[in-house]
Order: sequence, then structure tokens, then C-alpha cells
Amino acid sequence: MASQHSPPSVLQSFPDEETPLIRNPTEPKSPSSSPWLSETILLVKASVPVILAYMLQNSLQTVSILIVGRISPEALATAAFSYMFAMATAWLIALGGTTAIDTLGSSTFTSSKNKHDLGILLQRGMVVLTGFYAVVAVIWCLSGYIFRALGQEDFICVQSPRFLMFLIPGGLGYVWFEAMKKFLQAQEIYRPGTYALLVTSPLNALLNWLFIYPLGFGLDGAPIATGISYWLSFLILVGYATFVKGSECWGGLNLRQALQHLGPFAKLAFLGVIHVGTEWWAFEIVALAAGRLGTIPLAAQSVVMTLDQIINTIPFGLGVAASSRLGNLLGLGNPLQARRCAHSAALLSILFGTIILTILLSTKNIIAKLFNDDEEVVDLVAHVMPYVALFQIADGLNGSCGGALRGMGRQWVGALVNCVSYYGGALPAGIWLAFHGWGLSGLWVGQCVALFLVGVLEWYIVGMCNWKKEVQRAADRLTAGGLESTFDKINTGVLEKGDVTEGYSTEQGSVLNASGHTDQLTRQYGLVGLTGIAVTVNNAWVVLGSSISVSILSGGISGVIYGLVVAVFYYTFIGLSVAELSSSCPSSGGVYHWATIAAGPKWGRVTGFYAGWINFYGWMFGLASLVQVAANAGVQCYATLTPTFSPEAWHVYVAYLIVIWLSAFIVIFSNRLVPYTQKLGLFLVVVGGLVTIIIVAAMPEKHASSDFVWNSFSENNLTGWDDGVAFMVGVLNGAFTIGTLDAITHMAEEAAEPKKDLPRAIFLYIGIGGVYALAFAIVLGYAISDLSVLQGNSNTFPLAGIYHQATGSAAATFALLFIILISSLCCVIGTVLTNCRTYWTLARDQAVPFAKYFSRVNTRLGTPVESTLFVAVIASGIGAIPLGSPVGFSNLTGSFIIITTVSYAIPIISNLLSGRTRFSPGPFNLGKWGSLINGFTVMLIILFDVFFCFPVGLPFDVTTMNYNSVILVGPSFRHTAHIDGVKDEES
Repeated sequence: MASQHSPPSVLQSFPDEETPLIRNPTEPKSPSSSPWLSETILLVKASVPVILAYMLQNSLQTVSILIVGRISPEALATAAFSYMFAMATAWLIALGGTTAIDTLGSSTFTSSKNKHDLGILLQRGMVVLTGFYAVVAVIWCLSGYIFRALGQEDFICVQSPRFLMFLIPGGLGYVWFEAMKKFLQAQEIYRPGTYALLVTSPLNALLNWLFIYPLGFGLDGAPIATGISYWLSFLILVGYATFVKGSECWGGLNLRQALQHLGPFAKLAFLGVIHVGTEWWAFEIVALAAGRLGTIPLAAQSVVMTLDQIINTIPFGLGVAASSRLGNLLGLGNPLQARRCAHSAALLSILFGTIILTILLSTKNIIAKLFNDDEEVVDLVAHVMPYVALFQIADGLNGSCGGALRGMGRQWVGALVNCVSYYGGALPAGIWLAFHGWGLSGLWVGQCVALFLVGVLEWYIVGMCNWKKEVQRAADRLTAGGLESTFDKINTGVLEKGDVTEGYSTEQGSVLNASGHTDQLTRQYGLVGLTGIAVTVNNAWVVLGSSISVSILSGGISGVIYGLVVAVFYYTFIGLSVAELSSSCPSSGGVYHWATIAAGPKWGRVTGFYAGWINFYGWMFGLASLVQVAANAGVQCYATLTPTFSPEAWHVYVAYLIVIWLSAFIVIFSNRLVPYTQKLGLFLVVVGGLVTIIIVAAMPEKHASSDFVWNSFSENNLTGWDDGVAFMVGVLNGAFTIGTLDAITHMAEEAAEPKKDLPRAIFLYIGIGGVYALAFAIVLGYAISDLSVLQGNSNTFPLAGIYHQATGSAAATFALLFIILISSLCCVIGTVLTNCRTYWTLARDQAVPFAKYFSRVNTRLGTPVESTLFVAVIASGIGAIPLGSPVGFSNLTGSFIIITTVSYAIPIISNLLSGRTRFSPGPFNLGKWGSLINGFTVMLIILFDVFFCFPVGLPFDVTTMNYNSVILVGPSFRHTAHIDGVKDEES
């Protein structure tokens, strides 16, 4: 009996072909397994055979075209054109119409009371899809008139309709093959489609050769042979289901029941066709437009389209697997797992897209030569490839999130998003650009914009779904189709007030937190979410690259590298002290709360007031700096594609306002989506950084010498200081790269387990940020062959010049800058979040003017709206300073490190002076080493802050003076006067 309750082994925890992907609801889950990792593994195992099947499926007609090509150029053109027309019509019914089986079949399998209902659904689908196909068959018969109206060549107008008429019988086999695949996939059986095509793919080549040449059918033999291959594929699937696995849901032929309730299925199938078709038709329009640009653009377009069709099988296959998996989970009544599935698929698609992006950018010249030897074609393909590479991430989101929408039965949403994104502006704009000087690049810029709109919008829609309602809708769809669900009450699994799921408590207003206040915010951040905020706000390698035009003056790239190493060492000690405090007393007030406690009853209020306000000032200046980075990156993206454009201060400020207010609105109105933006930011910083490092390292035709990178400090010390002083002053740039240490401490009251996770996230951020920044600095050092690219005004972005120097391509430069832009936007969202939480906690303790107003939390939105708006208004004002004084803005933002480190020193010193007795030890505790580490940390802060107040160079004047000390002392005097005034009033 004991064996019945023993936990499953490691091998048993991974599904194989015989293991259902949906765990039995009564089966206990292994406590050691990560639900997100498990879901991702399931999706990978499901999607790989689906992707392989689609690749083999496309090969059937590709092989047919290649064999036909030996007859004549006209035969080759006829076959290629005919298959393209079939793809845009009948194959859409197969791939788009069968998404109705994804939606209904997967839910039916897990929730229907009668397992044979899935077989009825298959028959119903075949009836509806055959009716759709009959309409297409009529269009094929009349296609000659259509082709003449489109202005095609005479031989196309004659031979292509004949080709399509011979393909009509086989085309139905293609449609039924897809329907049979979806029938098996709904039962979580994914591999038979691949098995069938592994047999029919080589057989298809043999049949095409046999019918075209030995049997003498000529061009007519190609559609006949390919049609036979489609029917054989279908019959192999029927055999597999009958004799191997899949017949359990087949209850026999029952046309009477299958012909009932055709409307709901037909509606979903039609919308599925539109959803898939609106994207495919856009690419066909691009192909037609490329034909009018000339022979070279048309040849280059053929190469790019062929490659893209191969690559597209990856996100499309992932979307099919996600759609089936999601439908199964909704049918099972498990919206929490369904939500996890949808977001896991999205993140997996981003990962796949990033890998493809890296490969395409790194091999763009090689890829072109695989298809064509003409130098003009090769050059044009290499020029366009960065745009194709750039939209792979968006195309991945389109595939995965589109699949999720189809799994939810919301094909109409995907179709609407496609129509608006492609035909509402991006596609017409791309065509306009193509015929106004941009050529083929203009067409792909339009496609790139459209795909990003589609991907981001669909991910947003999926993220905003009410999964409880989606489960109910799945049950309603079954009822509308004449099927009965096994569940009467939904096992929602959705977070509601009072629920505790995966460590997140949603009970609000009933728990006293470490600050002595009741919780007012949802605890929605785990370790990954906190690490995402920490790494994204830090954005280390981007910040390093953005300030390199200044840091390079203090010893060249050698100074940058060695200064960064010292800064990481310095901040590791600060991190130890701050991590201990956050583990002992996790509060959104951060340093202000710790200083209040550490200084004791007599001095606590004053000390905490100083620490809190100084910290807030520092973070406001830091926010302004990070918004400026994002604004500069955005302006430079445009400038890269428009060589005649010269950025001015007002251009940057307009972009600045867009960035800060967009981020503020996201924090206010999409609070529950903010964790996903930070996870996306974490992904972009880590994977985008890796992609950037690989590309910048691999693409330069020549590299700088190792002596220049490692041993050129003295010769590149342009500060006027001695080397020792110059180095210490230059460490400021490394500190600015790594110095956002306390950002996540202000999220303590939104973390599920802050005592454990805050210290972990602090050290993860230091490690990830330090490693990536160091690797990026080294790669930049070897990529820079001309330091003059770093010279420019405050409205330029130094990385743009380095990227262009390294890649030699405006398109590749744009792609790399775009990674920076998106990661910087995520960074700004996280920094706005940090700032508004800091100000809100100060207001909550009556430490700001109009505290009652700014301490409010909007219960519907789940965020302090007034504090967020205040932060955005102040940041907008700081951002206007460069319009009049770029030097003044530089001094303010440069004071971030000194101000924040002083705010860290206040609670650390207070803790030391109190004998480290006022805090109860948390899970992370320095123990007997605490006093030594705290003391050494304070010494480092004093040492480096003194040097950071030195002028950057000699000689100096009013315009080049370092005003950090003045900026630090100014707020201190201001708040001293405020405190004195309060005391006078009290006396």
C-alpha cells in the first residue's frame, strides 16, 4: 500500500509519447519541480514534432518545384506560382480552418462526458472544411480570369489554371490530413504527423520524378504526384490512429450527429482562416510589390521569403502546440495552469526568436550566398536581413500568442489585430517607402513594424485575459456544439482575495508588514520578478555603453574595464550590508525605515527623514538619467535609418516625455502586467546583451589590439590628473553602471517572501550586471577602431557610432539599438515603480507635503496613482534642463551615485553606533563579520564619494566644475530648515 503513495521518480516526471501532457488532477505534483519550468519543457516536447512536421510538409511542394524546373523556365514559374496561389487559398483552409479543432477538440478531450465526442467533432470539421474547399476549387477552375486581371504572363494564365485543376483532388487530402493531425494533437499525440511525412517526403520526390518524366505527364504530373502524397499522409495517420494510438476517441461514423451544430464550428474555422490569412496575404502583397522594383530586388525577395517561410514554421508550430495545450487546460477547468502555459509559450517564442535573430545577423552574408551567386543579390539580401532578423522575436510572439488566442476561441481578436496592424498603416507605409527611395528595405521595414504591433498587442491581450472567464467560455462552446462538460463548477485556480497560490498572498488590509502598516499592495513578485526589476533597472551593459564617451576619457577602454571591476568590488560590500538590513526588516521605505529604527527613538525620526529624502532625490536624478538613455536610443534609431537627420535637444526631450509618461501610465493602469515587463526586461538584458556581445564581437572586419584594450591607460588618460587620481575619479562610471542596489528594497511590500528573496535578488543583480557589463566593455574595446566615433554632442548616442563601426550596416546598427531601446523602456518602467513606491512610503509616514493625498492607494488599480503622477511630473521637469544647460543636467544625474551611497551609509552607520542590536536577524545575516563588513563598507563609501566630487578633468572652470558636493549639501540644508521649522511650530 505504501507504494501507491510514493512520489514519482525523476524519469516518471517527464512525459513521453504514451504519457498525457495533462497531469491527472488527483496526482500529486513533485514539490521540487518548478511549475514554470515544467510547463516550458512540456511545450518544447509538444512543439518540436509539430515544427518538424510543418517543415516536411512545406518540403513536398518545394521538391516538386525543383523537379519541375528541369522541364523549362516556364514550367518552373508555373509550378512556383500555382503552389503560391494554393498556399494563399486552399492551404489556408487546412492550416487556418483546422484551428477550430484546436479550440474545440482540445477542450472536448479533457472535459466532455463522452470521449467519442472528439470523433464527432472531427467528422463535423471534415464536413465544414470540405465545404470551404469546394468554394476554393471553383475559384481554381476560374483562376485564369483572375490571373489575366492581375496582369500575369500569358503562359501563367493558361498553364497555372490547368495545374491547379489537377491539384484539386489532392488538395482535399491536404485539408483532411491537417484535420486528422489536429484530432490526434487534441489527444496530446503530437508525433504521428512527423512520422507520416518522414515516409511520404522521399516518396513524394520519387512520385514527382516518375509522373513527370518516365510516365510522360510532364508539368501535369507534379500536382498529381503531390496530391497522391497528401492522401498517403492522411491514410498513414488514419492507420496510426487505428492500430497504434488515437482510436479511443473515435466512436464510428455518425453523419447525423456530425451535421448538427455546424454553425459554431464554421464560424471558428472561418475566423481562423482570416487570422492566418491576413498575415500570409500581407507577405504575398510584399512579394508582388517587390516584383515591380526590378529583377535584383525580386531575386533578393525570393531568397528572403524562402528563408522566412522555413523559419516561420518554428513560431507557427509552437503556436499550434500552445493552442492545443491551452485548450486542454481550459477544458480541464484549470485557468491558473492555462495562464502559465500562455506566458511560457510567449517567453519560449522570445527565446527562439532571439536565437534566430543572432544567427541571421551573424551569418547574413553567408546565407545570401547559399541561394545565389550574384553579388548584387547577395549584397541586397545582406542589407535587408537585419530587418528580417529583428522581427523574429515579434514573429515568435505572433505565433505563440496567436496560438493562445486560438486555444481560447478568440480567432476574431487575432484577425482584427492583424488587419489593423498590417493593413491599417504598416503595409501601406512599407510600400510607400519602397517606391520613395528605400527599395526592398522599405517593404521589410513595414513588415517589421506590423509584426511588432501584432506581437506586442496579442501578448498584451493574452496578459489581460480573465482566465476564469475563459474556462467558462470553453464550457459554453462545448454546450453550443451539443456537447456536455464534465464540470459544473469551475476549478478556477485564479488568484482572488484571500487566496494563497505559489506563495503569493492576495489578502489586503489585514496583515501588518515590517513597516508597521497593513498591506495595501498585492504581493505579486517572487524571486524571478524581483530579480527582473533589479537587473532591468540596473541595465548595466546598456548604461556602460551609453556613458562611454565620458568614461573613455579616464584611461581609455582600460580605465573603463578596470574601473568597472573596482566598482563591482565596492558595491558587493554595500550589497552585503543592505541585503542584511532588507532581510531583517523588509519595508518599501528601505533606507529611510532602517535609519529610523537604527538611530533609536531620540534620533530615529530625523535620521530617517534625511536618509529617505536624500535617497528619493538620488532616485529622481537616476530616473531622469535612465529616461534620457531611452530617449537618446529612440532618437538614434530614427537617425540611423535617416542619414540626413541631425538630432537636436528638443527631439530628445520630446522622446523623453513620451518615454516617461508611457512608463507612468503602464505603472498606473497595468499594474498586474508590470511584473511581466520586468521579466521581459530581464530577458532582454540577459539574452539581448548576449546577442549584442556576440554580434559586436563577431562582425568587425578588424579588431583593436590587446595592448589598446588592456594596457593603454596612461596614453588615453585625458583628464589632466595623475593616473592614480584619474583612475579613482573614473571609478564613478563603473559605479553608475552597477549602482542601483536598493531598487528592489522599495518593492518589499509587494514581494511574496521578501526576507529571503530580497538578498538573493540583490546578489543576482550584482553578479549578472557585473558579468555582462564587463563582457560588453571588453567586446567594445576590441570593436572600437576609431575613437572619434565617441565624439559628439549631448544629443548623440555613442553606441550608435560603435555599432556602425563594428557591423558596417545601418540596418544591423538599428537592430542592436532597438534591443537597447526596448530594454531601456522596461528599465524606465521599473525605475518609475521604484520612485513612486519610495515617495508613497514617505507620504504614508507624513514625511512629505500633502501626505494625505500622496499616501493614497487606488484600490481598483492597485497602485498609488498620485505618487506616480508626482514622480512623472518632477521627472518631466528635470528632463527639460538639457534644453538650457546640458552640463547642469549632467551634474544632477551624475550625483545619483553620491546621493544614494550616502543614503545607504546613514542606516549602516546608525546600526554600527547602536551596536547592531536594534534589528532581529533575518534569513541572511552577516553574524560575527557584520561589524567588520559594515565598517569597511562605510570607509569605501567615504573614500570613493570624496573622489567622485573631484572635477572630471584639469583645468576646470565654472562650466566643467563637479557640483556633486553642492547637490548633496543643498537638500540637506533644505530639510534641516524644514525640521527646524517643524520644531518651532511644535514648541
